[in-house]
Amino acid sequence: MKNVFKQITILCLIVLAGSVIFCKKKAEEEPEPHWLRVYHDGEFKWKIDVSEWEVREDVVPLGVFFYPWQGEDSINWTEYDPHGHPLWPGPYLAVNDKVVGVNLGFIPLSYPEIVDSEKIITATFDEYFVGSEFDPAVLKKLPNLIGLYWCVGSREDLERIGTIPSHLRIYLFCYHDITGADLKGLSKFSNIRSLRIEDGSLSYRDLRYLCRFKGLRWFEFITRVHQEERIKCLSKLKKLRYWYVGPIII
Repeated sequence: MKNVFKQITILCLIVLAGSVIFCKKKAEEEPEPHWLRVYHDGEFKWKIDVSEWEVREDVVPLGVFFYPWQGEDSINWTEYDPHGHPLWPGPYLAVNDKVVGVNLGFIPLSYPEIVDSEKIITATFDEYFVGSEFDPAVLKKLPNLIGLYWCVGSREDLERIGTIPSHLRIYLFCYHDITGADLKGLSKFSNIRSLRIEDGSLSYRDLRYLCRFKGLRWFEFITRVHQEERIKCLSKLKKLRYWYVGPIII
């Protein structure tokens, strides 16, 4: 009887030890949340878990900018105009009181030089504001640029993505008709980190090319019909942090 009790005790200890190891491994696989808190002009807006994020690679949308995360626990951002222009919030993005971004769409219309150009790590370009074609030479004025928010409103804009230096991360906003062939072509750019598409005509067959965007962190598909089942392929993107499918949120 004692031997039986002894065997049962040993078995229980083995099971308990196994449970402890399993729980420990599970805890290691599921890190504690590391929250990034986002403020706009001092007012809290939202928070996001950044426990698995990578510095410079993951992005935070801030107005008309995508900001490459620098490892902060909190971000307080604002758009400003050092010259006090009354018609818009300003062509510059400041994060935690530091100039980090510039909207190149405003600069050619207002000021010949970029303020604090060596501090700029993110930029936005929209041909609508510039009134001229994109000149890659302007990027040479930004020696520490990490990423460029590129707005695609025409076939020509789509084709000019190839002129963006390959070392820059691309934050892409497509607001003209996108085809499956276009997505297939875009998937060749491994430096695309965010993709927003405003086109509800893409079929599931077209969307299958999304699984090729291995470096994608942020995805939005604005469509008239809310059909999440159309993008099951997104589950294959292991580095995707956020995605949304549905009508535009006002």
